[in-house]
Amino acid sequence: MLEGGASQRHMARQLGVSQSIVARMWSRYQMHGDVITRYRGGHQRATTQAQDCFIKVQA
Repeated sequence: MLEGGASQRHMARQLGVSQSIVARMWSRYQMHGDVITRYRGGHQRATTQAQDCFIKVQA
């Protein structure tokens, strides 16, 4: 959707997450060609693995 012209704000609203998460994942996708989900300690995840997969598919 982002490559098709949808805004990050629109994607964030559809997924129910903050715009910064969509921006971060979009940036990773543009830099590496993939969004790598890795274990991190600290704060809980803001998106589920299913939402991450949906963002990858839409990107």
